[in-house]
Amino acid sequence: KMLTEAGCFGCHEIKGFLDLQKIGPELNNLGVKATAEWYFRWVRNPKDYNSHTRMPNFRFSNEQSEAITAYLWKIGKEAPYRPQKGISAGGNAARGKELVETIGCKGCHVIGDDTRMRQARGVSYDIAPELTRAGSKLDPDWAYEWIKNPRQYRPATRMPSLRLTDQEARDIVAYLMALKDERQLDQVKVVLDDEAKIKRGDKLIREYGCTGCHAIKGMEKEG
Repeated sequence: KMLTEAGCFGCHEIKGFLDLQKIGPELNNLGVKATAEWYFRWVRNPKDYNSHTRMPNFRFSNEQSEAITAYLWKIGKEAPYRPQKGISAGGNAARGKELVETIGCKGCHVIGDDTRMRQARGVSYDIAPELTRAGSKLDPDWAYEWIKNPRQYRPATRMPSLRLTDQEARDIVAYLMALKDERQLDQVKVVLDDEAKIKRGDKLIREYGCTGCHAIKGMEKEG
């Protein structure tokens, strides 16, 4: 259980753990999902956003965090998928909240103080992204298309297709977009087009073994 929770098999060859899926999301198309500033803060200290994430705090400096973000942003530009602009508009947040409460979303996702599934599973981490501040993180059009068809964005995802109608998906997105991050955050502006930073980000990702948990384009053969 501890090996699985920590994701040790991502870096170490362990009998019985050889065929398990990486515990982190693939990172090849980040620009359609959230902002560069959000990723910068996440890389710098993921536990500041979600104390129950399995992602460790590597104590990256601002410069290192910016470099990693710049590299991942670059490869994201090369990805073919882009959500349809405006497709998420017209949702009803109250109906969306009812749907989230009743169709099983909370079997995997934690929202606010409702941590029943984390406790029921007996683990310290969330098995799916925590959604308490989703409205300050996610692009609404990406969220709509993700909810409608998760495998369009990530073929190997564990997220099922819930067979939602277009309106149901819009309602859920409207609810998620209302869940804002009310904290006072430091203002950052991330430089994404500096070739030296991008090269530095490539080196850092390889050095810190990020591919042990994440699929990253061009690094499929990293140890």
